Amino acid sequence: MRLSLIALLLTCLWMSACAAPMQDRALQETHAAPAIAGHGTVADSPDMWVASPDPSIPEGLRPWHRTPPIAEQSGVRDALRSPGPGPAPDYPNPQFWDPASGRRIGEWAGNGCATAPAGNDGYGGWDMFRSLCLFAGTEIAPVLAEGVSGFGHTGLPGIGHRDRIAGCVGLGCPKSTLPNGKQGKPLAWTMALPTGISGAVGLQARTRIVSVGAGWHHTCTVQSDNTVRCWGRDYHGQAATPLERFVAVSAGGQHTCGVRIDGTLQCWGRNDDGQATPPGGQFVTVSAGEAHTCGVRSDGTAQCWGRNNDGQATLPGGRFVAISAGAFHTCGVRTDDTAECWGRNNYGQARPPLGRFVAVSAGGEHTCGVQTEGTLLCWGANGAGWIRPPVGRFVAVSAGYRYACGVRSDNTVQCWGRNDNGQATPPSGEFTTVNTGHYHACGVRTDGTVQCWGDNGHGKATPPNLPTISTSPGIPLASLHAAAGNGNTLTVERLLADGADPNVVDGNGETALHHAARHGHVLVTDQLLKHGANPDVINVRRSTPLHLAAWFGHEQVVSLLLAHGAVLNMVDSWGDTPLANAVIQGHTQVARLIELAADPALPNQRYVSVSAGGGHTCGIRTDDTVLCWGRNDEGQAATPGGKFKTVSAGGSHTCGMRTDDTIQCWGWNKSGQAVPPGGKFKTISAGAVHTCGVRTDDTVQCWGYNGDGQATPLGGKFKTVIAGSRHTCGIRTDNTLQCWGANEYGQTTPPAGRFKTVSIGFDYTCGVQTDHTVQCWGLAVLSPRPGFKTVSVGYSHTCGVRTDHTVQCWGENLYGQSAPPGGRFGAISSGSRHMCGVRTDNIVQCWSTTGHRYISSPVLPPDGRFSVVSAGGNHTCGMRIDGTLTCWGANEFGQAAPPGGKFKTISAGHIHTCGVRIDDTIQCWGWNGHGQATPPGGKFKTVSAGGSHTCGIRLDGTLACWGDNGAGSGQATPPIGRFVAVSAGSYHTCGLRIDGTLSCWGDRNGWAAPAPRPNV
Repeated sequence: MRLSLIALLLTCLWMSACAAPMQDRALQETHAAPAIAGHGTVADSPDMWVASPDPSIPEGLRPWHRTPPIAEQSGVRDALRSPGPGPAPDYPNPQFWDPASGRRIGEWAGNGCATAPAGNDGYGGWDMFRSLCLFAGTEIAPVLAEGVSGFGHTGLPGIGHRDRIAGCVGLGCPKSTLPNGKQGKPLAWTMALPTGISGAVGLQARTRIVSVGAGWHHTCTVQSDNTVRCWGRDYHGQAATPLERFVAVSAGGQHTCGVRIDGTLQCWGRNDDGQATPPGGQFVTVSAGEAHTCGVRSDGTAQCWGRNNDGQATLPGGRFVAISAGAFHTCGVRTDDTAECWGRNNYGQARPPLGRFVAVSAGGEHTCGVQTEGTLLCWGANGAGWIRPPVGRFVAVSAGYRYACGVRSDNTVQCWGRNDNGQATPPSGEFTTVNTGHYHACGVRTDGTVQCWGDNGHGKATPPNLPTISTSPGIPLASLHAAAGNGNTLTVERLLADGADPNVVDGNGETALHHAARHGHVLVTDQLLKHGANPDVINVRRSTPLHLAAWFGHEQVVSLLLAHGAVLNMVDSWGDTPLANAVIQGHTQVARLIELAADPALPNQRYVSVSAGGGHTCGIRTDDTVLCWGRNDEGQAATPGGKFKTVSAGGSHTCGMRTDDTIQCWGWNKSGQAVPPGGKFKTISAGAVHTCGVRTDDTVQCWGYNGDGQATPLGGKFKTVIAGSRHTCGIRTDNTLQCWGANEYGQTTPPAGRFKTVSIGFDYTCGVQTDHTVQCWGLAVLSPRPGFKTVSVGYSHTCGVRTDHTVQCWGENLYGQSAPPGGRFGAISSGSRHMCGVRTDNIVQCWSTTGHRYISSPVLPPDGRFSVVSAGGNHTCGMRIDGTLTCWGANEFGQAAPPGGKFKTISAGHIHTCGVRIDDTIQCWGWNGHGQATPPGGKFKTVSAGGSHTCGIRLDGTLACWGDNGAGSGQATPPIGRFVAVSAGSYHTCGLRIDGTLSCWGDRNGWAAPAPRPNV
């Protein structure tokens, strides 16, 4: 025999080279009545092969095959034959034959497996199992069928019971995954045990996972045969499995890209920014970000494509050995082992430190890299210790969304950072690589298997070769769930009649009703509810079937769920009710259905005012009570009792002024923004993480986060005040405008004139002047034509009420927040990315979707009296009136653990702190990665701690700076001369000379700017 059949089978199995010819040949074969050597004969029947009794084959596992009409065969016959054409040798055991070639595959070994002929150990170097096995339903569930009857055999609707247990049989079929994790192509069927499920004869091939890529909500792997497998969310086709063969794959936000074996790229999934349209040519690596993609060519040049609103796809020159596309920034390792980043840099994530790197990974708001000596460095946003990697030697690192994971030199995985879904809690064992997604991570173990952890929404953390569980004896759970999701009403009816439990949940915590509701299958939903399906089961994202039906706009399914008593006010993990889902997605009819059946506590009454926050909305009703709705993860929508004059919804907290003019706040309180001072107020305004109000004596008082000075108001008398995210503005009693806080784009530098109202966005401000014209200032804003009564600014959009009470909006409209409805409005309020207004008939109307912005901030300050306070990155330090220090907030590097003794002044930097002692020497503590916490000797007047450097003024007026010098940009290289004040920023420094002139030095990209010219 020139080529053994097992090798031929393997060739067909992996290369698909002979699938179609074998199918055609199988169709042309005629039925004979061959004998099983030494074991009797096989009776010929028009529609069935039945084996004679054989003592070596367990009862109930004797081979059989029903041959339905050709139209029902899908072009494939049974592969179980004995013996083949030609002379029949006297084999000691029953034999397995291929129907297309007539060649022997193997023989029955008496243990449920057929041993392959000697010498067929594998093909092409692949690690193969040398057996063909019959799997009995009582031992392990086989390849799943569309339907399973209670009599222990399988069937497709309309064909009959004793039929096939998979949709395709033979070498031309796609591989199936058995619940034991093995993969193969079903070659034949067996009779089921009386209470079991039919088994399958399958050629079992073991493949190893080479690499894994974790995206937002999907995961992909490259296997040792160069095929790609993807699973998880597939709304845009990002989890579809391509037919080509690949050497690498990268899962992005909602798209996937891979490097084919010929070096060319293929991408699939969402492509509205061109992120899935790769350039031609050959590449050695590819990295898919949120909505952009980058790759390195074989000559070391890099190329990026897709979304480029932050410059993340605009590469610097030079050659690279590796590249990593993050959410809004990109980083790469150059051929000289230095790291370079570009794109969004609001947290310093695109400004790598000096040093030599072997790998770099760009995450959501931070970046991590492995240095040549194996140590880790991370930079960027630092909430919950995102950029504080563990010590030790690592061989790989992957930065996710506010967390990261790395593979140590001993092949164990360690993660750090945000862990609300378990994404930073890896399993034990040895891994070769790890890859982090949005809220889940996956790694390839040293045995070639893949394991995932963290959030499992859409099944992204459950590789498809994991075992299934049963809903009832003999009925695979996946059968009912799959049938419900596919809308197979007859199969669902049969499974329910055979005893399947409709309330058993899968790995995502979902019942079959979740699957039917998500896809809008009305008849299936009706059957499940009639058989006792619970409409209020929550999945891992705390969504009920009503949440899913409302989100996808399935009106009839919503009606059925409501008729069966589905709870209306259940809140999912995003803080949304089913009604909120319908409104967010714009499903008006569904929203009306839910409103008709809604609890009277839902917002369907009349209001006198409304305020939109980060992801929630609050309103004052005509009876002076407050009602809030929307996101409630921090209690920001948990309305207190009593009567109020006004209410203001902030980022994740809310404040209201009661009828006795006192303030009450509720919700997130990490920075004290929800703990108002005593006394009486005229107005109140809740910002992102701070709150401000005008007292009855017309002075402004603020509390909460003050990292940009937004909670340090100016003196004087004010009519009103508006708290934003990083800055605050107030209208004085003479109608002039004054702002304070962050000012890198001029957002706190208002124009001259008199104003009626003012509203604050993230980095710009708008106000309505007394002549009804609108003026805006800050980052790239334009003012519309005149004629406005009031204006309200969101994160990156603005809306105003014109003098005719209509609403006009401008700016970002990604979520429809700048597309107001018609009608007349008396007042409006902007959230982060949604709008709400009170109509002239006192009805509240909202448009667009909600946004949520997480902001890390210090905890509440301690009690006592202080003379100086300094707010750092995520910590704050204060000097008490006795000269001792107290710090609070983040302390991962010891920046909030001051030394003992007395000080003259204190300065809190990004993650380090410095102070001048009473003997005029400087002492620093906290992070010292660039030497910023190692001051020089000598005596100083004052000190200023910046991002990664520190500056101080000596007693003689000269400057000294130490720490990071920004790759030559010079923020730690002060000019000569004598100074009276100095301030160290993130990447630049400014000082005031004794002659009153200002000098600035350091990086002039981003926030830094040259000093203004003095007045002459």
